Amino acid sequence: MGITEIKASELNPKQFIDQKACEIAETVGTGLAINALSGGVDSSAVTMLGHKALGSRLKTYFIDNGIMREGEPQRIVDIFKKQGVKVEVIDAQAKFFKALRGITDPEEKREAITQTFYKDVFGKLVKASKAKYLLQGTILTDVDETVAASSASTMSLHSWA
Repeated sequence: MGITEIKASELNPKQFIDQKACEIAETVGTGLAINALSGGVDSSAVTMLGHKALGSRLKTYFIDNGIMREGEPQRIVDIFKKQGVKVEVIDAQAKFFKALRGITDPEEKREAITQTFYKDVFGKLVKASKAKYLLQGTILTDVDETVAASSASTMSLHSWA
C-alpha cells in the first residue's frame, strides 16, 4: 500500500471520492466487505466510501463498548441510516467492562480496550462474516491488530482469502 501526498490546492473532492469508491468497487468485485464504524472521522469516511462503492455488500458494525456518551451509539446509527447505510450495533459492554475491571493505569486501560475490541469482538465478527475484504479508516497499527486477530493476510484494501 502506498502513501501519496495530495496538496489541498490540488484536491478535487468529488474526483477523489469517485476515484476511491471506484478502487474499492474494483478490488472487492462481487464480494463482501466488512468495517467497524466508531462515528469518528476516519471510520465515517471509509463507511461512506464503502457504501458508495458496494451498497449492501458492505457489512458495517458499531461496537457498543459502554464507554461512550449516553445515546451516542444510537445517534451515530441514526445519522448513517439517513444516508442509507445499515449499521448493526453489537452490544459488547459486558466484555469491555470485564476487561477493564480492576485496571487503574490509563495505558493498561487503553491496551485492555484495544485487545478486547480486536480479539474478543471485531476479530470474531470479521471471521464470522466470511467477508474477504476489510475496510478500515484508521491508523496502520489498528489495521495490523485487526488482521492479526482475524488470522488474515493483508493487501491494499486489507483482503484475505
